[in-house]
Amino acid sequence: MRSTSATADAALAHALALVRGAPFAEAPPASYGWAEAERQDMIAAIVDTAHELAARRLQYGDHRSAEAAVFRGLAVAPDVELLHRDLFYAYASAGARDQLLRAVNRLDALSRRTGRDLDSDTVALLRDLLAGS
Repeated sequence: MRSTSATADAALAHALALVRGAPFAEAPPASYGWAEAERQDMIAAIVDTAHELAARRLQYGDHRSAEAAVFRGLAVAPDVELLHRDLFYAYASAGARDQLLRAVNRLDALSRRTGRDLDSDTVALLRDLLAGS
Protein backbone atom coordinates (compact mmCIF):
# COMPACT_ATOMS: atom_id res chain seq x y z
CA MET A 1 0.00 0.00 0.00
CA ARG A 2 2.87 2.38 0.66
CA SER A 3 4.74 1.67 -2.55
CA THR A 4 3.72 3.55 -5.67
CA SER A 5 5.48 1.31 -8.16
CA ALA A 6 3.81 -0.49 -11.04
CA THR A 7 4.61 -3.74 -9.23
CA ALA A 8 2.68 -2.55 -6.19
CA ASP A 9 -0.28 -1.58 -8.37
CA ALA A 10 -0.22 -5.02 -9.96
CA ALA A 11 -0.10 -6.65 -6.51
CA LEU A 12 -3.16 -4.66 -5.41
CA ALA A 13 -5.01 -5.64 -8.58
CA HIS A 14 -4.05 -9.29 -8.09
CA ALA A 15 -5.24 -9.21 -4.48
CA LEU A 16 -8.60 -7.75 -5.51
CA ALA A 17 -8.96 -10.33 -8.28
CA LEU A 18 -9.03 -12.98 -5.55
CA VAL A 19 -12.12 -11.42 -3.96
CA ARG A 20 -15.29 -13.33 -4.73
CA GLY A 21 -17.60 -11.68 -2.19
CA ALA A 22 -17.80 -10.95 1.49
CA PRO A 23 -15.84 -13.31 3.73
CA PHE A 24 -18.04 -16.13 5.07
CA ALA A 25 -21.01 -14.79 3.07
CA GLU A 26 -22.25 -18.26 2.22
CA ALA A 27 -21.94 -19.63 5.75
CA PRO A 28 -24.68 -19.23 8.33
CA PRO A 29 -23.68 -16.45 10.77
CA ALA A 30 -23.76 -18.84 13.70
CA SER A 31 -21.01 -20.94 12.08
CA TYR A 32 -18.44 -18.15 12.01
CA GLY A 33 -19.33 -16.05 15.04
CA TRP A 34 -15.98 -16.97 16.54
CA ALA A 35 -14.26 -15.23 13.60
CA GLU A 36 -16.31 -12.02 13.41
CA ALA A 37 -13.35 -9.78 14.29
CA GLU A 38 -11.23 -11.43 11.60
CA ARG A 39 -14.09 -11.16 9.11
CA GLN A 40 -14.36 -7.43 9.78
CA ASP A 41 -10.58 -7.08 9.36
CA MET A 42 -10.78 -8.86 6.00
CA ILE A 43 -13.62 -6.61 4.84
CA ALA A 44 -11.67 -3.51 5.91
CA ALA A 45 -8.59 -4.74 4.04
CA ILE A 46 -10.64 -5.35 0.88
CA VAL A 47 -12.23 -1.90 1.09
CA ASP A 48 -8.84 -0.26 1.67
CA THR A 49 -7.34 -2.14 -1.28
CA ALA A 50 -10.24 -1.27 -3.59
CA HIS A 51 -10.07 2.39 -2.60
CA GLU A 52 -6.30 2.59 -3.01
CA LEU A 53 -6.28 0.86 -6.38
CA ALA A 54 -9.15 3.01 -7.66
CA ALA A 55 -7.30 6.17 -6.62
CA ARG A 56 -4.12 4.98 -8.32
CA ARG A 57 -5.93 4.06 -11.52
CA LEU A 58 -7.69 7.42 -11.60
CA GLN A 59 -4.33 9.19 -11.37
CA TYR A 60 -3.53 7.62 -14.74
CA GLY A 61 -6.96 8.30 -16.21
CA ASP A 62 -7.82 4.59 -16.22
CA HIS A 63 -11.49 4.94 -15.35
CA ARG A 64 -12.48 1.38 -16.24
CA SER A 65 -9.91 -0.19 -13.92
CA ALA A 66 -10.89 2.25 -11.17
CA GLU A 67 -14.53 1.30 -11.65
CA ALA A 68 -13.67 -2.42 -11.55
CA ALA A 69 -11.72 -1.97 -8.30
CA VAL A 70 -14.60 -0.10 -6.71
CA PHE A 71 -17.12 -2.75 -7.75
CA ARG A 72 -14.97 -5.46 -6.15
CA GLY A 73 -15.03 -3.51 -2.92
CA LEU A 74 -18.74 -2.80 -3.12
CA ALA A 75 -19.45 -6.50 -3.64
CA VAL A 76 -18.02 -7.01 -0.16
CA ALA A 77 -19.21 -3.83 1.53
CA PRO A 78 -22.06 -2.23 -0.43
CA ASP A 79 -22.74 0.43 2.18
CA VAL A 80 -19.21 1.91 2.35
CA GLU A 81 -19.67 5.43 1.04
CA LEU A 82 -15.94 5.93 0.49
CA LEU A 83 -16.19 3.45 -2.38
CA HIS A 84 -19.32 5.12 -3.74
CA ARG A 85 -17.47 8.43 -3.71
CA ASP A 86 -14.62 6.81 -5.64
CA LEU A 87 -17.13 5.60 -8.20
CA PHE A 88 -18.78 9.01 -8.47
CA TYR A 89 -15.43 10.66 -9.02
CA ALA A 90 -14.44 8.06 -11.64
CA TYR A 91 -17.63 8.64 -13.62
CA ALA A 92 -17.46 12.41 -13.30
CA SER A 93 -13.82 12.58 -14.37
CA ALA A 94 -14.61 10.33 -17.35
CA GLY A 95 -17.48 12.60 -18.34
CA ALA A 96 -19.95 9.73 -17.87
CA ARG A 97 -22.87 11.74 -16.49
CA ASP A 98 -25.48 9.01 -17.10
CA GLN A 99 -23.40 6.46 -15.20
CA LEU A 100 -22.82 9.00 -12.43
CA LEU A 101 -26.54 9.61 -12.08
CA ARG A 102 -27.28 5.86 -12.02
CA ALA A 103 -24.64 5.37 -9.32
CA VAL A 104 -26.12 8.23 -7.29
CA ASN A 105 -29.58 6.68 -7.62
CA ARG A 106 -28.26 3.30 -6.43
CA LEU A 107 -26.70 4.87 -3.34
CA ASP A 108 -29.86 6.88 -2.69
CA ALA A 109 -31.95 3.70 -2.86
CA LEU A 110 -29.54 1.95 -0.49
CA SER A 111 -29.71 4.89 1.90
CA ARG A 112 -33.51 4.80 1.87
CA ARG A 113 -33.61 1.01 2.43
CA THR A 114 -31.24 1.20 5.38
CA GLY A 115 -32.65 4.44 6.79
CA ARG A 116 -29.16 5.96 6.94
CA ASP A 117 -28.39 9.51 5.90
CA LEU A 118 -25.52 10.09 3.50
CA ASP A 119 -22.19 11.19 4.95
CA SER A 120 -21.54 14.90 4.72
CA ASP A 121 -18.45 14.13 2.58
CA THR A 122 -20.66 12.28 0.09
CA VAL A 123 -23.20 15.09 -0.04
CA ALA A 124 -20.45 17.69 -0.58
CA LEU A 125 -18.81 15.65 -3.35
CA LEU A 126 -22.12 15.13 -5.12
CA ARG A 127 -22.92 18.82 -4.86
CA ASP A 128 -19.58 19.63 -6.49
CA LEU A 129 -19.74 16.94 -9.16
CA LEU A 130 -23.32 17.52 -10.18
CA ALA A 131 -22.94 21.29 -10.23
CA GLY A 132 -19.84 20.96 -12.40
CA SER A 133 -21.27 18.50 -14.90
